[in-house]
Amino acid sequence: MGANPSKKSVNRLKQKVRNILRPCEKGSWPDVRDRLNDLLQGWSAYFCYGTIQIAYRAVERHVYNRVRRFLVDGHKVHSRGIRRFPSERVFGELGVLLPRPMKRVVRCVP
Repeated sequence: MGANPSKKSVNRLKQKVRNILRPCEKGSWPDVRDRLNDLLQGWSAYFCYGTIQIAYRAVERHVYNRVRRFLVDGHKVHSRGIRRFPSERVFGELGVLLPRPMKRVVRCVP
């Protein structure tokens, strides 16, 4: 048995991602990315217990699709943008955080 976020919580996060990555958003990519990363980091830290891989995969897929659509609209790409913005580039070079459980760091002071 393990705890996991409810569907309602996952849907609320998806709605917040949608609000940050609106097509009418005129902010620069670094500003939008930082707001998105803050949201994902906070959500991941709050739900860092239990077996929650299914929820994290759903959020990751949603974040990738929304970021890709946001970038395609901003760069006026006439395709779906999968080749230009693969997940490796979105979560790597473009700096979007993967929503993963946060590992706790234990520091020993000598």
